[in-house]
Amino acid sequence: IKVNSINCCNRQAAIIFSYSPPYSIIFWFYYKRPSETFQTALDELGIDKIDGALFDLGISSPQIDDGSRGFSFRFDAPLDMRMDPTRGMSAAEWIATASEQDLHEVIKNYGEERFSRQIARAIVAQREESPIDTTRKLAQLVAQNVRTRERGQDPATRTFQAVRIFINRELE
Repeated sequence: IKVNSINCCNRQAAIIFSYSPPYSIIFWFYYKRPSETFQTALDELGIDKIDGALFDLGISSPQIDDGSRGFSFRFDAPLDMRMDPTRGMSAAEWIATASEQDLHEVIKNYGEERFSRQIARAIVAQREESPIDTTRKLAQLVAQNVRTRERGQDPATRTFQAVRIFINRELE
């Protein structure tokens, strides 16, 4: 069996290779952003026919549970959030340069956060004093600027979701 993996997370290969199925599988890994089309990837691989396709769209628990990836507010880690940390701008880099309006729109539209304007304003004010370069710094800043809490949900949940979606172009 030959399996071509079109994946934007280059760490998934190690996870897949840790399994030992009862049959022989040859894995080929090809790293693409979610915004690049399936057909484009197949064309670039020279594949004109497939017998089947399995899609796993979205972030996985192992990505969130690995504190070093910078996806989770549960860990104090560099604020990265990239599915492929070798490509594109990290969350910390974007937060350091984005306008207040861009921050507000991303947090509002991708996180459906009703306090997006206050959070964006606080980010801009805070980064004048010191960089927001860790997950803990961002989570604490958000917690200080969200007036009400949803039961059982960290106040930073929606902001982290919004920034992750934006950084990885998950909806393009």
